[in-house]
Amino acid sequence: MFFGMLACPWAEVGSQAAPARRVSDSLECPRCQIVRNVEARLHSAALEGEIDEMPLGVRRNARGETWVLSQRMGPRIYDSRGAFARAIGRTGRGPGEYSAVDDLVWLPGDSVLLVDGINRRATVLSPTGRVHRTIQMPSTFLNLLVLEWPSRVVGSATIASPDARGRGLHIVDLSGSSARVVRTFASTSESSQSSSWAATFHYVASTPSGELLSATPHSFAVYSWVPDGRLKSSLVRRGPSIPINVPEQDIGTPRTPPSPAVTGLMVDTEGLVWSFVRVPATTWRQAWSALPPGAGEASRRQIEWSKLFNTRVEVIDPARAVLIARGHIPGLVISTLGSGRVAVYGTSPLGEPEVRIDQLRLQRPARQ
Repeated sequence: MFFGMLACPWAEVGSQAAPARRVSDSLECPRCQIVRNVEARLHSAALEGEIDEMPLGVRRNARGETWVLSQRMGPRIYDSRGAFARAIGRTGRGPGEYSAVDDLVWLPGDSVLLVDGINRRATVLSPTGRVHRTIQMPSTFLNLLVLEWPSRVVGSATIASPDARGRGLHIVDLSGSSARVVRTFASTSESSQSSSWAATFHYVASTPSGELLSATPHSFAVYSWVPDGRLKSSLVRRGPSIPINVPEQDIGTPRTPPSPAVTGLMVDTEGLVWSFVRVPATTWRQAWSALPPGAGEASRRQIEWSKLFNTRVEVIDPARAVLIARGHIPGLVISTLGSGRVAVYGTSPLGEPEVRIDQLRLQRPARQ
């Protein structure tokens, strides 16, 4: 998911004129702390539930179940304590089969929508896991957010059509057997014809008031959109900790550390924006140990992703455009789960790769 992304300057996204406010590196509350508690470590006594590579994504439902999305298989489900419970579907292209579930989103009534990008379809499952219906999709949709089910679902995708080229966010109507694109927006540039997945990829989140926010991996900015797709405003992070240019090979090489990149966006109950930025782990050189000497390329499975990244967390007050607090998480935040939770891919206390669920909260100093 993070392999070889292209740089995307903030000024190009949503090229419509809109106010941009700068957020500097200065902390408004130097004594504030980001408190992290490990809520669960995913584990399994069965081979089927073992996580042997970095997941495509992780989601969590209202019952506290964690759904892990991986290549070449359907979702695997773990209980609230992190123990493997069951798997859904089989590998394949038929009904109830999946080549890779890239994303899922919870629907009213405890149903779930799964998106299989390779098979170019979405599947609606009942609460018991039964296939209710399938929907043909125009592309792989990621970071789904339901605005109004089933007529307005927003997600990030690269769609090969003249109207959608270079635009990263799309609202689709999923009420029929095929998705209908209702609106497409978040242009990289009005003059750009780029349809690159990396150039148009957005993380999305919603505020308590229902406002839509997004962020791209290399922009280091948060964009606010009005319902018709126009850019309302943006918060632009600048300072010594923010790179001006990000190289094309942004995960680095055996001799070069990986570049910073945004990996998630979350809004808490106060309306504060939490931004998650991957940074090099102290063990980043060890991540390349499986690569033969002199090799010029690496496959995804040759990289020990659990040793490559840590995550910097930033809490921003969007109303005042100030950075409130900053903290660090060991491992890579691969998904935000809501309610202050994130899924992290990192190294366990025993030195093995693991997926864990961390609960985060902002702790302000006691008033004197």
